[in-house]
Amino acid sequence: VAPDVLRLAPSLVVTDAQVDAFLTALPAALDAALQGAGR
Repeated sequence: VAPDVLRLAPSLVVTDAQVDAFLTALPAALDAALQGAGR
């Protein structure tokens, strides 16, 4: 486990819509995680 690594383990079957939703939400999730870490 490294503090600068994001490991993804999606299910074996993922729709385009699910990937799009994840990629849309990812920046806000990363921003929230960084704020919570005090960065």
